Amino acid sequence: MRILIDLQGVQTLGSRSRGTGRYSMSLLKSMLRQGGAHEFHVVFNGAFLETTGLIRNELIDWIPEDHFHIFPAITPAARARG
Repeated sequence: MRILIDLQGVQTLGSRSRGTGRYSMSLLKSMLRQGGAHEFHVVFNGAFLETTGLIRNELIDWIPEDHFHIFPAITPAARARG
């Protein structure tokens, strides 16, 4: 099975070590340890490129380089009125 994990919650330095960020990374690492024959991919938010290298380095032993993906984000985001 191909599994795609969204790690936006890990990309900001403020949320990386708490709440959603910590949970997301812990969940992914647990899935990787038990993953067997599954194919894991990670997607990053293109608005936070400065942290993708740190996260890739942390996961490179489990996930091949070509399984990391970046989606282009529309920035800056503004609250919709209506």
